[in-house]
Amino acid sequence: MRSRLLVLGAALGAALAACTAAPAPPAPPAAPAKPAAASTVPTTVPPAGAAAVAPSASVPPGEVKVGLIGPQAGYWAVYAADALGYFTRENVVDDITYTRSPATSAQMLTTDDVNLTIGTADTSALAVSKGAEFVLVAGAQADALFTLIARPSVQTFDDLRGKRVAINNLRDGPTTMLRRLLRANGVPEDAVELLAVGGTPERYTAVTSGAVEGAMLAQPQDLMAQANGMRRLALATDVIDQWQNFSVVANRPWAQAHADLLVRWIRAHNAACAWLNDPANRAEAVRILVDATQTPEPIAQATWALYFEERAGRAIPPDGGISLDGLRAVLAVAEETGSFEGSPPPTVERLVDLGYWERARR
Repeated sequence: MRSRLLVLGAALGAALAACTAAPAPPAPPAAPAKPAAASTVPTTVPPAGAAAVAPSASVPPGEVKVGLIGPQAGYWAVYAADALGYFTRENVVDDITYTRSPATSAQMLTTDDVNLTIGTADTSALAVSKGAEFVLVAGAQADALFTLIARPSVQTFDDLRGKRVAINNLRDGPTTMLRRLLRANGVPEDAVELLAVGGTPERYTAVTSGAVEGAMLAQPQDLMAQANGMRRLALATDVIDQWQNFSVVANRPWAQAHADLLVRWIRAHNAACAWLNDPANRAEAVRILVDATQTPEPIAQATWALYFEERAGRAIPPDGGISLDGLRAVLAVAEETGSFEGSPPPTVERLVDLGYWERARR
């Protein structure tokens, strides 16, 4: 795997400086870049105890450029597929770019700067409603595993009244979850000030620096924030049951033109999903997350417990599939909140093509 970081820090710095004079700590570190191997297929050393794999000689190697928002546990299967050599076995070079926001991921997918993204389903649905040729081809995380994190001074939901809460944008999945949590706890949305700062790494920086009083964070940043004295007010799953959170998204023309390569990428990703759900692999899975996200080992352990004990089979589905009922729930909520601006939302049939995933399972 090759990885690089798309730096958008200047815009975030300006946003934070405008609302607070408190110095912000550095954002959670990105996964360390790995040098490209001499050949077109990366050389990967599987973790201890993992079976060594060799690339198949029956198919040509191919590169897949993948846009991820930032180093976080929702992409655990991608990290595991690389560390375990599953991409190597499929003759796939997995090239990661950290985009720092769902909007940037979508833009880069549109311009072919990346071939796949992994992000919230509602972002893709909104893009499709505006004419983008995006298609969801596999799942990555089903449960709505975002946590509302607050400053230590915020003890209850009522304490958020009149306070600033960091979001990515007004119409994405985490903001929808935030609205649901506020309503369920008797706080009108207009009682808080929503401040758009970017993806989870930027929201983490905003809340831990004191630029805002609350933020919706994914793992491991929510657990890191708690370790740094922040409070967990609620988990989105407290108010949202059926959901499809992260999905693997492709541009339909690219997927059709590179079907075999896409199937191989999904096959490796699916294998990693199954491997992660096996409790026997906990130690190695934790080590992979620590290495990929520079997360402290206790935080990675807590993340594993949340994903594979508390939310077993739902956080990261073992088969790497998409919850169609969950996706329908996402579309219904997005329509209810006016995300489509009067345009009809895309149907599930238009938004999803599971043919590549089904081929990968054979």
